[in-house]
Amino acid sequence: MPLIMRWLHIGAAIISVGGLFLLVSVILPSLRAADPEQATLLLRDAHRRLWPALWIVGAVLLLSGFYAAALVRPLMTPTYHLLLGIKLLLSLAFLGAALVAIRPAPDVPERLTRRLDWARLALLLGVATVLLSSYLCQLRIG
Repeated sequence: MPLIMRWLHIGAAIISVGGLFLLVSVILPSLRAADPEQATLLLRDAHRRLWPALWIVGAVLLLSGFYAAALVRPLMTPTYHLLLGIKLLLSLAFLGAALVAIRPAPDVPERLTRRLDWARLALLLGVATVLLSSYLCQLRIG
């Protein structure tokens, strides 16, 4: 069971960070260059598809993360515990920024710039979380 939970956790992280990379590098910049009415329609359709997926991926990340933390709890040093807390805060900030980036709202080109800023922030938080996770794994192993 721990291996399946680990795969779920890593898979959800890949999907969420990869999806945000696509949003930041392709989708939102393309929408800014499109006709405002067409951009609004496309963003609404994307939102309809992304919103449930983001909640599902977020739930998988949190549940599998808490499961993993419960497994290593007896082995936690104070440094590991501190870094795990920082990772949890980064994860919550990542999820919050991603939700703001794709939240439902009437869009005009000026707001697309703001959405792109939120998506970039979420991407940075996601990458930082993945890097910190890798370091935590090294602390646990070595």
